Amino acid sequence: MKEELLGFISNQDSVALNEYLEEHSPMDICEILREMDDVDLSIFFSLLNDYNLAKIIENAEEDQRFLFCKYLDNKTILDAFSFMEKDDIVDILGGLSIGRRKELINAMKSDEQHQILTLLQYPEDSAGGIMTTAYIALKESSTVEQALNKIREIGPKTEVIEILFVVNEAGQLVGKCDLRDLLSKEHNFTLGEIMNTNVYTVTPELDQEEVAKIVAKYDLKAIPVISQKRQILGIITLDDIIDVIIEEDNEQLLNLINNIAIQKNQYFPIFAFSKINHSIKKANDLKEKQISKLKDVLSGIKDSSKSTHTLIKDIESDNKIFKTNKCNAIIYGLSKGYIKLDDLKNHLENTSNKRVTEYRKLLCAYDFYKYADTNLLDEFKKNIC
Repeated sequence: MKEELLGFISNQDSVALNEYLEEHSPMDICEILREMDDVDLSIFFSLLNDYNLAKIIENAEEDQRFLFCKYLDNKTILDAFSFMEKDDIVDILGGLSIGRRKELINAMKSDEQHQILTLLQYPEDSAGGIMTTAYIALKESSTVEQALNKIREIGPKTEVIEILFVVNEAGQLVGKCDLRDLLSKEHNFTLGEIMNTNVYTVTPELDQEEVAKIVAKYDLKAIPVISQKRQILGIITLDDIIDVIIEEDNEQLLNLINNIAIQKNQYFPIFAFSKINHSIKKANDLKEKQISKLKDVLSGIKDSSKSTHTLIKDIESDNKIFKTNKCNAIIYGLSKGYIKLDDLKNHLENTSNKRVTEYRKLLCAYDFYKYADTNLLDEFKKNIC
């Protein structure tokens, strides 16, 4: 795959490159981009169309996202934003310099600017700070047929399509409909006739842990965040709750894991949590997935990242290791015994942004080497040698 990408870059073949990207996983592409130098990356991004650029940035790990932005002018970034979720845009803006962030926000259309500024104003650990603005809401006078057509239209760009929220003429939340309800009703029924008016909601100021408890108590797939006038500001999904569970380290919240499908690109420290809460039904499955992810990381590490440093601070300061590869270099050092668990623990405790993929990846590595059974560790070490 790397050779093919370099071929497109060498030939500066924009058409072939974009067709290739549409057929391959953006996450796989991002891993290959880690190995490219500044010249190749600059050409690569100059060849992308807006859609593929958005997909690459969305699926990139956080340190990559900010690195990629240095190859892009403001207009290019804004064009890509049109294909991205608002919460992803906020995440990207949050990591840029204040000057560049202001430039991009000031260049946005007024309605989008308002949404972004609204999301940026909430504390990170509040309902407003973790919500997404990608949801489907229709008026109660809409028919089932109109609702299904709307789902077909905007569903691919929306995180949650299983639940449709219903609002009145004033834009106030009055109910919800499950996709199953829509599919089982005649097309001429209105949403007001079939909606469930019992909708649990939260306010944007509510602490994220309290949100997670509500989701756990009522077994919700998503919960809307509303204003004082009951207008929908955004929704919080189970995917967002995963972040809360890891951050809060609360035994009660761990029960949520039985209702959440951990995705391929998500890292969850199951070994420690399964010792805290023995009722996690999917513990063995999640452990296998975590081990598989660690194996994938170690098998994909390039020679340049196979550091023999015994301290993480030395890996961080080693200019021969690309910034985007330092996380993998730390995991390699841990697997070989060069890096000690106490050093990694200290590094994790002092990491300011604990919602980035790199932090979660290192947390899972620490979790495995610290809390996995001895027999499992021995077998793992044999397989990776």
